[in-house]
Amino acid sequence: MKDVYKAAQGSGIHPREASRHHAESCSQVLEQALDKARIGVTEIDLVAYSAGPGLGPCLRVGAVLARTLGSYYQRPIVPTNHAIGHIELGKFLCHLDDPLVLIVSGGHSALTAKIGADWKIFGETLDLTLGQLIDQFGRFLGLSSPAGPQIEQLALTGKETLDSDESLVALPYIIKGNDVSYSGLLSAAKELFSKKNIRREAICYALQEVAFSILAEATERALAFTDKTELLVTGGVAANQRLSALFSSMCSARGVKAGVIPRQYAGDCGSQIALAGFLFYKSSPNHAKADQAFVRQSWRIDQIALESEALTLPESVTPTEFRPNIGAEAKIDLIVWHGRNVVRKIRVPKAYRNEKLDQWLREKRTREEAEILHRAKLSGVECPLLYFVDPVKMELYLEYIEGILLRNLELCGRVKNSPDDSVLTNCYDLLGKYAARLHSDHIIHGDLTTRNVIHTHDGRLVLIDFGLSFISERIEDQAEDLHLLKQALKSTTTEGRAKTAFDIVLGGYRIEAGSKVTDRLQSQIKEIERRGRYARVD
Repeated sequence: MKDVYKAAQGSGIHPREASRHHAESCSQVLEQALDKARIGVTEIDLVAYSAGPGLGPCLRVGAVLARTLGSYYQRPIVPTNHAIGHIELGKFLCHLDDPLVLIVSGGHSALTAKIGADWKIFGETLDLTLGQLIDQFGRFLGLSSPAGPQIEQLALTGKETLDSDESLVALPYIIKGNDVSYSGLLSAAKELFSKKNIRREAICYALQEVAFSILAEATERALAFTDKTELLVTGGVAANQRLSALFSSMCSARGVKAGVIPRQYAGDCGSQIALAGFLFYKSSPNHAKADQAFVRQSWRIDQIALESEALTLPESVTPTEFRPNIGAEAKIDLIVWHGRNVVRKIRVPKAYRNEKLDQWLREKRTREEAEILHRAKLSGVECPLLYFVDPVKMELYLEYIEGILLRNLELCGRVKNSPDDSVLTNCYDLLGKYAARLHSDHIIHGDLTTRNVIHTHDGRLVLIDFGLSFISERIEDQAEDLHLLKQALKSTTTEGRAKTAFDIVLGGYRIEAGSKVTDRLQSQIKEIERRGRYARVD
């Protein structure tokens, strides 16, 4: 049972108005829920509430109700994390055990997974969430919030009546490794509608296609980085049928078991908080007292560790055994070419993307990667030789580099189990120097993670996969390169080890670029982290 606050036509959610609605509706919703469950309030074992993240005034209404019920009926009060509720209910309903999770809503656009007892963030929005993008464009068109269902319907009409795909390639396709950015996409969509006189149905279709495709590609990258074989898509925007179909298509091509939370449970609901409350209570039965029940408006998921047994259900879907060697943007094969081992990189069509958008992206990236590989070598960075390029078939033949990924060097303990080991220290130091050399020549790698660095058997460090590389002199783009590396380090090791490793990287960067440039870059990295929903600034 629920009673959803509806904003006025053409306006967004006002926290104070929404909290007033919650206060007026909560008693009736509680009574309806008890009636439907056919139980009395005295039969409840514990009281769970969402302590965050969310809108502060709204969270406080829930906390007050929980305190009232808990203190009056002498029941445990369990503060729970809203995002964990989305995730755990999705895992339960979709029969998933250990997925990479994409949580998409008005407050969240993040890729996360549980590593041991800790939740790690593998990618997120650097500005607007997907839900905010859709709502803000909807308000621009005069629609009420939440605008998702209305935008989805307009997009369906736009697809059916689309005369040209021109608007698709006119919108910016911005992806930064596993991170996404939607503010430029929003501005471009508004401009198309205001100045180009393109019908709103066509723009809604283009906006969805580009935004969802960006997110799918970022998710593919995170799947490749984590080696996860399951994906859960949850959150309010997961109710969008095009988004659901798009991610099912992507996972099918990768041999990954996909779960999209059922539409009726995608938005915020009590079932999420109830299940999360049970898990939080089981993990730590020392519940909060009424006067200690807290609210944390920005309660990050990577601050939570839950040690509990997983809820088990019979498997309803059998994962595909065969997992094609398909990356987020290309298929990689090791072949023999003119008597030598080479890596053949083919940018295969992505079925989840609009055909014209996909063709344009693959052609552009093939051409730019070939050009930048040559330029990177001239800048003093070790990277594979380019033997052959076929822009029509979108193929690159590259030098095969034998060695171990830097990520695996850290994870598998091939060297001493410490980030200041001499081998790892040299790798991180040289990686920082490589980044500085690239940036001094205005090259942005675009996917600077420890999975795209190889430590060879003869001790060299080789930077690979320039598929997202581009030319830019902006300090913002340079900082985002290193922010992505910092994020990758945090996602695969402890906070202390990651900080030590990244400090070594910055040390190498400082040697090459100088203190003034490096200090400016560090300030910009912190600014980028402040925009993120889950990043720690340290």
